[in-house]
Amino acid sequence: MAVLPQYPLLGKTYFTADSDLLEKAHCAAAEFLARNPEFFNAKTLARFAIKEPKVYRGGIASGDKFVGHPLAVEQLLKDVPETVAVEMEGAAVAQICFEHSIPCVIIRTISDKANHSAPIDFQRFVNEISAHYSREIIKELYGKL
Repeated sequence: MAVLPQYPLLGKTYFTADSDLLEKAHCAAAEFLARNPEFFNAKTLARFAIKEPKVYRGGIASGDKFVGHPLAVEQLLKDVPETVAVEMEGAAVAQICFEHSIPCVIIRTISDKANHSAPIDFQRFVNEISAHYSREIIKELYGKL
């Protein structure tokens, strides 16, 4: 097993989401998917190789480098098997929230599997999928707070 990096001066490898926010965010995302079929235009989903939108709950690996090579993904999943997403921004938000005792949860719209199968046009994915899903999931979550 690899030695996982720690956040400078904190001695932490992981930031844990607020359990109440995590539960509410999970419910909000699931309810959005269940109640809003108009967001699931088959042609748009097919363009991005999405068969059926799903809600995942688990660890998000966040760091300062892009993870896209299959061997890097394989090693990450060996080291941290609960990983369901890889990104580069959430840890910064989680760290600031941790340092200021602010409850935090990170919600991601996953665009690809970090295996060279990413949509050709990421901006199009943001415009046609992510922006809409994110807005609606946040609206669902806001109603639960």
